[in-house]
Amino acid sequence: MVTKKDLIIAVLCTFCLASTLFMMAKTTSSPDIGTYDPWVDLNDDGYIDVFDAVTLAGVAGTSGDPTKNVNVTNWPTSHDVLVWWGENLVGLTGIASHEFYNANGFGQLHVLVNEQGLTGAQQVTVNFRAKLLNGTKMAFYPIIFYTFVLTVSKSDAAVTVSVPSEIFYFQAVSNDASINCHMYMSFYLTWS
Repeated sequence: MVTKKDLIIAVLCTFCLASTLFMMAKTTSSPDIGTYDPWVDLNDDGYIDVFDAVTLAGVAGTSGDPTKNVNVTNWPTSHDVLVWWGENLVGLTGIASHEFYNANGFGQLHVLVNEQGLTGAQQVTVNFRAKLLNGTKMAFYPIIFYTFVLTVSKSDAAVTVSVPSEIFYFQAVSNDASINCHMYMSFYLTWS
């Protein structure tokens, strides 16, 4: 015999089940759900579903290191961290790094420069030069993309600039044909 109590329990269970199904149906068809988040897709099947919730429920309450293991697949092609130095800088002919450095995949170029030996009004103009390649990458046009001047009172510089092209090099030119100084440059590349 069905009692009043059994009937109330059955109605409440039916109401809870119906409202749960209604909420699930509404959630899956709602346009404001958001976008797919691969960090929430715990089993990496391309869907965020009840299986992800079961996995989450199984580890609820645990704690540990929050660092996520991330696989980077777009590594830059260059690993240049070099020092270039020159000495006996002479006049307008200047000196250059005589090496082209590859910055493909990087976003920022960081350069530290020091000169030793300038006197009086002597100065050295340091140019960062880029090679802009043509469409076939068979020819290039050199451009100066950053310039600064070193003097007796300003013998050091630390510069950060955006990488303008895949290939770059350095050039230093003085304003005095008799100049004799030592130039030291080091650089490193970062993504941003």
